[in-house]
Amino acid sequence: MATTVVHLGVSAERTGDVATLRSLAPNTNLVVEFRISGPTVLGTISGTAIDEGGNRISATGEVTGAAPPDVAITVSGNINGGISAGSGSCSNNGHMWSLLAR
Repeated sequence: MATTVVHLGVSAERTGDVATLRSLAPNTNLVVEFRISGPTVLGTISGTAIDEGGNRISATGEVTGAAPPDVAITVSGNINGGISAGSGSCSNNGHMWSLLAR
């Protein structure tokens, strides 16, 4: 199994227990929206973006994961859906994602 790592600049907005991430790259529309309930994250991802290496990314599906109580720590989980990045694509629940503050 091949692995493609992508790095995307995103804006993050949180209101209560709902967080929304949007791609910062021009002419892109990738949005991740999830609800944080205790340590659990559940939501959706859809759209396209250009990663920091110039590769086009496309995703659609459900995001799941875990959010520690300390908001400075990474939120991470899986994407169950379709992903294409670079020259590859895949449709299953084995796509990992994480959010890091820079």
